[in-house]
Amino acid sequence: MSGYRSFVCIELPEDIRKILADLQNRLRPLAKGTVRWPRAEGLHLTLKFLGDVELDRLDAAADALMRGCAESHGFQLCLRGTGAFPDLRSPRVLWAGLVEPSGELEKLQARIEKAFRAAGFAAEERPFSPHLTIARVKAPREAAALTRRWQVTSLENLWFSVEEVVLMRSDLRSDGAVYTPLRRARLTKVV
Repeated sequence: MSGYRSFVCIELPEDIRKILADLQNRLRPLAKGTVRWPRAEGLHLTLKFLGDVELDRLDAAADALMRGCAESHGFQLCLRGTGAFPDLRSPRVLWAGLVEPSGELEKLQARIEKAFRAAGFAAEERPFSPHLTIARVKAPREAAALTRRWQVTSLENLWFSVEEVVLMRSDLRSDGAVYTPLRRARLTKVV
């Protein structure tokens, strides 16, 4: 296969990435080698994971991105709360929560999902659960101190503007994934 591992996402502004990087740095000593930490500069909200997209399908993916975003407006997103998948007793993913009270985020994600399905891309089976992956836990039992700290970590009401959506390439490397934007779709500004 000749192509790219790809996904559709919302990138975070620099100030939010810095707050999350500082949080990762405070937590890092609690878990040594049992946790993988995504690069702070690459933290994002995934709207649709595409997997491996062959080169001859990249234009179709870019077109689907543009169609999915065509009727969507910019909105405010709030970083709030923390949690874990599947749960805090045996965490595999530590996440920061996102809240968007107007419903525009869910509408945007549904439009993107519909546009990509219409373009022949696989449908997402899981329900949309907006979150930012802060850490991936390889051995939950060895990360007990990290989990205890995560349970009392507070992220409250950190608002930021969402003005574009990105079709992103993901290159997996031994020191973590590296992301490269392939196409950007601007959202209509709300006046």
